[in-house]
Amino acid sequence: MTHSPPPEALPEHRVILENTDWASLMAPQGSGGFLPAALAQLLDADPAVRAAAEQR
Repeated sequence: MTHSPPPEALPEHRVILENTDWASLMAPQGSGGFLPAALAQLLDADPAVRAAAEQR
């Protein structure tokens, strides 16, 4: 069996959140401009913030 080499390291999640043109993406609610805040809440250290984000 042949193994593939490991992928290069992915950028830190905050880099992706900050450098993506979210407004150009479409979401069920329209523009994806709201996505960075919603995704950041899902990654928050506070469990209450994460739980609230999951309800949206």
